Amino acid sequence: MIRKINAIVIAAVGTVLPCLIAGAMVGLVFKSSFWIWTLGLTAISIPWMLMNRVHTRFYRGALNGKTLFENLKYAYTSTDYYPMTSLFGGSWWNWYWGFFRRHF
Repeated sequence: MIRKINAIVIAAVGTVLPCLIAGAMVGLVFKSSFWIWTLGLTAISIPWMLMNRVHTRFYRGALNGKTLFENLKYAYTSTDYYPMTSLFGGSWWNWYWGFFRRHF
């Protein structure tokens, strides 16, 4: 049970922290509106991380006993658990852009 809780914490931190860091880097440029940039870019980038299932790969990597570096590499570069759709026979990215090109 402790291993699963650790894996959940690693998945949550590994997914949210890069989004916060990206927003904070832009927020440092615009210091008067730091929190608006930080939270705004975080809110925009988290759905992309979730659609790419980074959190799932972080969780599985932690449960499989990967080291921190191995888990980072696995979560951000692997295509395991990558969502596939039968709509276009490709990834969610093809479906997403195909949908918006047709409808907007």
